[in-house]
Amino acid sequence: MKHTSVTAAGRMLLCSLLLPLCLFATAASNKKEGTMQVYGEVFDSFTKSKVKAFVTIMNADSVVIDTASCAQSEADIRSLYQMSIPRKPGKYIIKTTAEGYDTKYTDYNLTKIGRQSFLDLPVIKMRRSKNNQNELTAELEGVVIRKTKIQVAYKGDTIVYDASAFKMPEGSMLDGLIKQLPGAELKENGDIYINGKKIDYLTLNGKDFFKGKNKVMLENLPYFTVKNLEVYYKDTEKNRVAGKQVEAKDYVMNVSLKRQYARGYVANAEAGIGTKHRWLGKGFGLYYDEHTRISAFANLNNVNEDRTPGAQGDWNPEKFDKSSQTIKQVGVSIDTEDKNKVIHENFDVKLDYRDVDFSFLSQATTFSSTGDILSGSSSLQNDKDLTLNATHHLTSEKYKFGWWGNLQYNNNDNNSFDEDSTYTTSLINRNLNWSIKRSKKLNMSHGLYWYKILKSGDAGCINVEFEYNRTTPNDAFEYYQTFYAKNSTTEERRRYNDAGSKYYRFNPMLLFGFQFPNYWVLQPELKYKKTYNAVHENRYYLERLPESKDKETDWLPSTIEDMQRAYDPDKSYDYIVRGNHYTANVSLRRGNNTSWFQLDVPYTWSQEQINCTGYGLDTIAKRWVKNFAPMLKYRSSVNKKMPYEVNYTTIVTEPDFPALMPVCDTHDPMRTEVLNPNLRTSISHVLDGRIYFNNDSIGKTTFIGLYTRIARSQVGTRTIFDPATGKRTVMRDNVDGNWNVLIDGGWQRPLDKAKLFKLDLYGKAEYSRSVDYATATGNKSLMDAPISKVDNVYLTGRVKLNYKKGNFAAGLLGKIYTIHTRGRLESVKSMNVYDYQYGANATYTIPILKLTIATDLTMFSRRGLDGEQMNTDQLIWNAQLSRTFCKGALTAKVQAFDLLQKISTKKYVVNAQGRTETIYNYIPRYVMFTLAYKFSQKPKR
Repeated sequence: MKHTSVTAAGRMLLCSLLLPLCLFATAASNKKEGTMQVYGEVFDSFTKSKVKAFVTIMNADSVVIDTASCAQSEADIRSLYQMSIPRKPGKYIIKTTAEGYDTKYTDYNLTKIGRQSFLDLPVIKMRRSKNNQNELTAELEGVVIRKTKIQVAYKGDTIVYDASAFKMPEGSMLDGLIKQLPGAELKENGDIYINGKKIDYLTLNGKDFFKGKNKVMLENLPYFTVKNLEVYYKDTEKNRVAGKQVEAKDYVMNVSLKRQYARGYVANAEAGIGTKHRWLGKGFGLYYDEHTRISAFANLNNVNEDRTPGAQGDWNPEKFDKSSQTIKQVGVSIDTEDKNKVIHENFDVKLDYRDVDFSFLSQATTFSSTGDILSGSSSLQNDKDLTLNATHHLTSEKYKFGWWGNLQYNNNDNNSFDEDSTYTTSLINRNLNWSIKRSKKLNMSHGLYWYKILKSGDAGCINVEFEYNRTTPNDAFEYYQTFYAKNSTTEERRRYNDAGSKYYRFNPMLLFGFQFPNYWVLQPELKYKKTYNAVHENRYYLERLPESKDKETDWLPSTIEDMQRAYDPDKSYDYIVRGNHYTANVSLRRGNNTSWFQLDVPYTWSQEQINCTGYGLDTIAKRWVKNFAPMLKYRSSVNKKMPYEVNYTTIVTEPDFPALMPVCDTHDPMRTEVLNPNLRTSISHVLDGRIYFNNDSIGKTTFIGLYTRIARSQVGTRTIFDPATGKRTVMRDNVDGNWNVLIDGGWQRPLDKAKLFKLDLYGKAEYSRSVDYATATGNKSLMDAPISKVDNVYLTGRVKLNYKKGNFAAGLLGKIYTIHTRGRLESVKSMNVYDYQYGANATYTIPILKLTIATDLTMFSRRGLDGEQMNTDQLIWNAQLSRTFCKGALTAKVQAFDLLQKISTKKYVVNAQGRTETIYNYIPRYVMFTLAYKFSQKPKR
């Protein structure tokens, strides 16, 4: 079997290679002498802590060439300076001065420059002045002299939020603070967006903290420990190890702790009990010094939410309460380095247990060539899930290497009861399904990379990765009852599936970067990936055994002979896919402190072989796949008041090799799946950009973003529906014509000179063309399924008006989200759906009583859905009272959620195949009383 995704890819690759080579031929011919950048760091010789020093670089005759001050931030563990020197060999003197330290002179002999655009100078270690060692320092804690606190400021391309400028209810966590930030949006899964751009991950004082798992810090770090939140582009681990920018920086949000929590101990614990059998308990502990951070947390509750009344009135029931969960989490994070900062180590481990009760009622309409097909369904599920995740990173900037490892174990137990029915003008069938599913998964992955930096500035890298995962056992017990209305018969089936899989990946890579003047790098890369994927699914039809009648759902016969009688070899299958994947890439890059340019032109050639047995098939097949997926990134903050970025990405998706086997899966009696050996490669072209307009003097920010996606050969589903039985025959097939374009923008600024009033506006408009196959009915073939085209227009608007003065803070909030749908087939009805909300929130601390009152009142409304029961108004009112005791160490809170008992959860989805209206379960209103205790201690001097 031969399969190719791109024609004339070789010619495109050749043209892409010639362009950077021509550019570098021009750059290399420019011999004109200029300047180059030098970088260095300054630390205390004893404590190895960073020193804010003033650095002067002079030539051998003590003539000053350049000066700089060490830039410091809680977001970075470095004390870094940058200067310019002539681009020629020579002897230099580096003079370093700092308050409380002896002046130091360091000789530096620059012998060879090569093609380097920048150099790292030796680390300078300063000694404290003897006259300063006995001086006593005093801090005036709690004394702050300011006219007005600035909520947000811009320092270059870094956004700095002052946490103390936001009024928060007592006992708030980090997530509550982020929800109040101008231009910020916090998603249900913990994703954070600042001015429409997604944050890659959170850091704590510049260091990783459960990287990629934002909710750990969001839900467990107390608000009172936070000094600033800084949003900026951070060097990746590989950039720091290599000592140069070898890849694009990450976009991060750093949580900077207050000085009293930057070294010492901090602990916070909270326990609560409420009505409706609700309870919670959480604890957080942190030790932090110049070189080590150890933190631990525990979070146990059955309220599956982390919102605080008075935050922003954003307790949207559709987003947050689609189940009732009991959550039990514990975790430990250790981040440390030796005193000489040679080895840096990070270790995170998290144990997560969730007991989820999930239920829903759904009404669905499927667009058909002869009229709509309607279905109603309900589901009750209980899901118990235990997950252990451990990660370990070890890096050395001195020795230029990094190692990482990850271990994840998952144990899942799911029990469910589902009921559904299908009808057109009358009932066709009704199905009942009881199922029990149990699975255990193990995943291990490791990686090692090492850089070699040459004197010329060129750099080579070896990178090796390995991954192994296993899913076994993976058992499923199912019991079905199907009632056919046409002949009034009932069919019963009892099934057992014994499945499992093993997968491994070995992935070495070699690259070499040629350094050219003005920060340009030409980097050829060679990658090899070897994969192995073995899957089996043994299916047993227990209804063949008379003794199975009236047994429990998870019943199995006790003898091997009876198991063999129930085994169905025609519907069981095994396959092994072995792959060898080769990638050649040329990357052209240019990066400095103000910009990043990257052009990748990768060409991949893959060879795969499948050994497949099952469905009456016993075969060995091979395929060869070639694809070309160029990528372009550009980001600039040269103009600090107008930074911008543009990105282009090609996404190439190959169909899974097993999906190309010419077989039919008839295991599900209500659904026959025909595999399609003619599936083609799907290709998407994605272009997005964003530009910002900042005016720090008046605190105004404006941003505009554009996103567009054009998809070729997307995978749709052809469906034939039998109106007599309700059975479906489906086949995946390619379809063209899917695309969408999105424009969004925001505007934030204070409205008065005192900056008491803040206005935050956001808007988004999206047009989407959704193309898929509509369902064909009756005696037709799969190829008769008509193409359905649906045009969707999504409009979103949001306005926030906040006021803060002293102990009082209040806000008004308004949102609107609309869907406008137009179909090209007569069976597709045009629809206009409107979701809108408006409300207010307030927080006030009564000085005499030291009592904090927080509340929010929000109306959630929906219009335009079929059926009046789906067009609703929900007035949600939450409130909280809190008071601190024992000099702020103890906080008592009373929280009341959904005081008016108006929450219900409904969701609406429409695409080219149909529309679905769903009602989920939710947590009923409740009142909870909690006590929180916080403790902190500085180390003795």
